[in-house]
Amino acid sequence: MTNFVQNIDAAKELCDELIAAGFTPFVSTRSDTISALHKAVRGSDPDASLYWFVRMVDGGVDPRYAARRLVRMASEDIGLADPRALRIALDAARFRQKTGWSPRITLADSLRDTLDFWRSSVRQGARV
Repeated sequence: MTNFVQNIDAAKELCDELIAAGFTPFVSTRSDTISALHKAVRGSDPDASLYWFVRMVDGGVDPRYAARRLVRMASEDIGLADPRALRIALDAARFRQKTGWSPRITLADSLRDTLDFWRSSVRQGARV
C-alpha cells in the first residue's frame, strides 16, 4: 500500500512540475476532468489515470459517482480485454460504500489493478 501511495504522490508531483513549467491543460469543469480520466484509461496510461482520478476525487466529486465511473470504465473499456476488471471495480465500490474509506485508497487501487489487467491482455494480443 505504501508503494501505491508513493506512486500517486509522484504522479501528482510530476503533473505539478509540468504545470509550473507552463504545460497547463485547460481543464476547468468536472466534465473535462472526467473526460481526461477516460482518455487516460483508454490510452492505458496508469500514471495519468491515477492523477485524473485523484484530481476528480479531491475536487469534491461524490465518491459514489467516482465508483460508478470506475465500474463503467471497467465494464466498457477494460472489461472487453479482461472480465476480471468488472469484478474488482464492483468489489471496490461495495467495500468503499460499506467502510467509508477514502476513495483515494479503495477506488484508485482498483483503477490501478484493472489497468494492469488491460495492459497485460493487450500485450498478449487480446482484442480491445
